[in-house]
Amino acid sequence: ESKFTLVAGIHVYDHLLNPLKDLEELRKKVDLGAHLAIVVHNEKSSLRRLLKSKWPPFCLQHPQLYNPNTLRVMLGNAGWKVISSGRSTNWYHLKHFVRMGADILGFSPEVARAIPNFEVPIKLGNMISISQAI
Repeated sequence: ESKFTLVAGIHVYDHLLNPLKDLEELRKKVDLGAHLAIVVHNEKSSLRRLLKSKWPPFCLQHPQLYNPNTLRVMLGNAGWKVISSGRSTNWYHLKHFVRMGADILGFSPEVARAIPNFEVPIKLGNMISISQAI
């Protein structure tokens, strides 16, 4: 009987076959004013333009791809109002990049042990949208 006040879907809605129906059903399970946070791939991102057809989200596992406008319209049709939208930030350990680079260059990934363990923020081709149930 209790209703949710906050729902988060991180890289979920790109994988659903009928996200509009799922968002409508979700809307029924929350109170007016509840919040929904969604992160999805942005098919209008700079990374997508740069990589063209080699952009990783172009695959069978992503039957849905969005841009800020298509996401806003879909959410609106499902009973949600977008209150903020923007590029999301991915955080990677610097050691990850060193290991990956060493592997590509044919060096032992053990060289990463000499690197401090801190994270690097990178804005990739993803967007985050915060919506409110209306």
